[in-house]
Amino acid sequence: MQVEFYIENVKGEAKRRRFNPNTNELEEVGEINQTFPFHYGFIPHTHNPHSEKQVNSALDAFLISEKTFTPGTTTRGKVVGVILLENGDHKVALVDVDSEIVHYAEINETMQAEIQKWFSQVSPVEGWGGPMAAENLIEEMRVE
Repeated sequence: MQVEFYIENVKGEAKRRRFNPNTNELEEVGEINQTFPFHYGFIPHTHNPHSEKQVNSALDAFLISEKTFTPGTTTRGKVVGVILLENGDHKVALVDVDSEIVHYAEINETMQAEIQKWFSQVSPVEGWGGPMAAENLIEEMRVE
């Protein structure tokens, strides 16, 4: 499955940005202590009831890619899994649509460990779900 992906934060930067659905603009909300190890954003036309007290929040996702993107752009990503967080604010794992990876287990172990470490700062990581679990979550959260 491929999905549209809106990029709020780009790999390698420490600036934290968030899309404001009320103004339809991307806003800087501060700096973080480390750089993003992946592109981070959301899947448009979805809703995330577990996102940290944000109104109109979409389902979060991250894109593992060596491509360069600009914050505020949209691209497509291939769904390869979902990282499951104890607080319910799960994150969908994406790769480039032309990637040979089809399942999160094919992501190298170093990157998987970095992803788990990154998200464990927000909530304890319960594990991973495969592409089907991620696709079901996306469909469940779709608001079109």
